[in-house]
Amino acid sequence: MNKQKLRKEVLSKIKAMSVNHRAEQSRVLSLKLVELCKDYRSIGCYEPFSTEVDIREAIRHWQSQQRVVAFPDNISMNYRDAHGLQVDPQIVIVPGRAFDVQRNRLGRGKGCYDKWILGHPGIPTIGVAFDVQMYQKIPTEDHDQRLTFVITPNKTYQSGLHVVSQRADGQSLRIKRISRACMW
Repeated sequence: MNKQKLRKEVLSKIKAMSVNHRAEQSRVLSLKLVELCKDYRSIGCYEPFSTEVDIREAIRHWQSQQRVVAFPDNISMNYRDAHGLQVDPQIVIVPGRAFDVQRNRLGRGKGCYDKWILGHPGIPTIGVAFDVQMYQKIPTEDHDQRLTFVITPNKTYQSGLHVVSQRADGQSLRIKRISRACMW
């Protein structure tokens, strides 16, 4: 399947989810983000579209903790805080249309995040996905950049040889080995 067809397929799956189901998965993902980002003072975020994981609960938490929350501008992908000041985030939350277990990401097709990730090696990135956005393998090209983590309500895929499985209530943490294909 090519990238355009996959984008359309995933968008249809997301739109088929009930509003309540999307909200519940977004809530679970926000809680996971809070935990994953607990040691970072500046966090690059995105303002979610209606068909993306809504991370505003995590954003509100970080703001209440006096953390610097920054958003990219639409053209240069420079991250700016609430005062409009440019910020170099210590970790970045990345939206996407589809993801795979090797932490590849399919975005909207402009390559903005791929360019940003390439220009900021060493900055951890977290892709957030509804369950319906996860695939075993998505089409990639040479310019596509892998993420450090991809999280779903039930799994966390990370660089290396492990996937962390966790129930939505945060209980029963389990680590199991996955294939070497997940290595950088």
